[in-house]
Amino acid sequence: PQWDPQRPDFYVEMVVGTWPGLPILVLLTAMVTAGAVARDRRTNALELLWTRGIGPRAYLFAKWCGSLLLVSCVTVVGPLLLWCAAALMAEDWGQLTGTLPFLGPMLGGLLLVTAAWTGICVQVSTLCSQTSQAVVAWCMLVVGSTAIAGVLGIVARDPSIRTWLSIWDAGATVARSVAGVAARGSPGYGALFLAGVFVALWCVARRRLVLEEAVG
Repeated sequence: PQWDPQRPDFYVEMVVGTWPGLPILVLLTAMVTAGAVARDRRTNALELLWTRGIGPRAYLFAKWCGSLLLVSCVTVVGPLLLWCAAALMAEDWGQLTGTLPFLGPMLGGLLLVTAAWTGICVQVSTLCSQTSQAVVAWCMLVVGSTAIAGVLGIVARDPSIRTWLSIWDAGATVARSVAGVAARGSPGYGALFLAGVFVALWCVARRRLVLEEAVG
């Protein structure tokens, strides 16, 4: 089904599939998102921002929105352009009318998981004082959680563990479920795992952005 342009798999798997989705996401977020906050901390830009009345929440929200828009140009706009090309190159309008019903859920699922990945990446950047540290930490978190989940799945003889205990695979499971593609695990567990990682990182990251630290 992932090679049939009349099914959502064709457009979703290019983003959430392990190849080429995982390397592209890691490379893109490492360049765009991982250094979003660490770069400002290294240049002492936070001191100026706090004195201008910008709060940590607004600052992180702005960083997250900027990263989300940039990464979505690949993860969301890319499949959308591919869908448009497939509809325009088809012999008749059957391609358009047949695929239009799943276009909204497909783009919504990809946007949702992109928001989760970039949100976690921004939190990781907040915890690091150097851009290189943030890039390494983010790569280790994504690849490491995937490797650990795979090992636990083998030990427990339950391959479904990887579909929700890995940041990458949990997001892929959620995206597939929202887009109407057959999910390989429980999207509920995947969503809870991503939310738990985000909240845990936020609880630590907010202490790194207190006004006393930046001004003092």
